[in-house]
Amino acid sequence: TCLESFGHYLASGAKNGRIVVLDIVRAERVATLELQEKANVPSVTCLKAFGDCLSSGYSNGLIKLWDNGSREIGELRYHSQSVSSIVVFQEFLASGSLDHTVVLWNLESKEPVKVFQGHTNQVMCVEVAGNYIASGSVDKSVRLWSPDSDEAVAVLQEHTNSVECLKFTGEYLASGSRDKNVILWNLQTMQKEAVLEGHTNRVSCLEVVGGKLASASWDKTIIIWDLESKQKIQTLTDHAKAVKSLLVVGDRLASGSADCTVKVWDQEQWQGQEMPAKHEKAITCLAAVKNAQGQDYIGSGSLDGKLRFWSPESDETPIVLDGSVNTSTHDGK
Repeated sequence: TCLESFGHYLASGAKNGRIVVLDIVRAERVATLELQEKANVPSVTCLKAFGDCLSSGYSNGLIKLWDNGSREIGELRYHSQSVSSIVVFQEFLASGSLDHTVVLWNLESKEPVKVFQGHTNQVMCVEVAGNYIASGSVDKSVRLWSPDSDEAVAVLQEHTNSVECLKFTGEYLASGSRDKNVILWNLQTMQKEAVLEGHTNRVSCLEVVGGKLASASWDKTIIIWDLESKQKIQTLTDHAKAVKSLLVVGDRLASGSADCTVKVWDQEQWQGQEMPAKHEKAITCLAAVKNAQGQDYIGSGSLDGKLRFWSPESDETPIVLDGSVNTSTHDGK
């Protein structure tokens, strides 16, 4: 369901509740992190690294903290439903949940500092946006929160369907929605700056690459947007099914799709290079990790339960490991 890198390790979370930690230098599994539950084991829904530590969110609302990816150092309990997203904000950790709340946690005391309530439906994503925590929800709104206030600093309402993804560009907060649009929000005025129209299906993820915004969609495309003119630069159409994940690797953009492939795009011609030895089923997540020499590697997780990672700089055969990345994520067409 999810991948996260820290140091030269790559962690993968799965529907079976396990987190597998892989050492990319040695190309081997170094730890398997499991909960104590033997029955009704919750799925791992999200992972987030902080320093040398790892946090993991689960479908039962639990969050676990792991030291160096191997030893449990704490658990955070508040959410009553699945944790959808985790971010690290200043000295805090913030989590969004299907229980409609966003919780701000003190990482030292392991206690909630704030419980932000206001969304009227499931929180799908959280993002750090300057001095704020942003949350997007099935209630069609984006809300901005501050550690200094119990109430939302702003409620941004322009989408006509669920907000699925958020990305802070450094100047704007971008939100992608099932309404097929991306909206740029001005965080100075707390107003809509522009609506980026072009997709014909839900927007699944957003990334910033080379000062440009990339939006991926279930319509099989990736659109590159100029953040100054708010105009479309290029539409990338090489994928045959829904694009589920985006990743910035150096100065290039990588995309993972339900068509089982990972493609890497250069910023000059926006030509897509397909990575070798594709997965057997839909790709659900991507992560970047460095080897001992500091060389960039791309890791991909898939419904086929395999983890593949390789360097986009070479033609070497990808390393394939059983990452237990089995998931019930919908295979978009």
